[in-house]
Amino acid sequence: MATLDEENQQALWLIQALLGAVSPNFRAVSIDCQDTIVLTFVLFEESAEDREEIERTLSELMAQQIREGSFATKVLVSTKRIDDILLPGRLVFLRRERAASGS
Repeated sequence: MATLDEENQQALWLIQALLGAVSPNFRAVSIDCQDTIVLTFVLFEESAEDREEIERTLSELMAQQIREGSFATKVLVSTKRIDDILLPGRLVFLRRERAASGS
């Protein structure tokens, strides 16, 4: 398990890796710093281009590492309300979305 300082560093490196990668299709991104660092991406619809950006983001994050670690990515494609999607770890990106009418 990562210390708070280590988790903060990973979150900062992820935010840097995301610069220029986020398209309007990205809904949310989180990072969970356990034994394996897991990045979770929520997309509105499937996109090969966004999948490539996710892989590039992971590569950039891995290049920042001071010591070796284990990494994984999860990609969820969903139109569910973002509040209804359980994202592990720390949220580092959340797209602003309009509330559904009648809410």
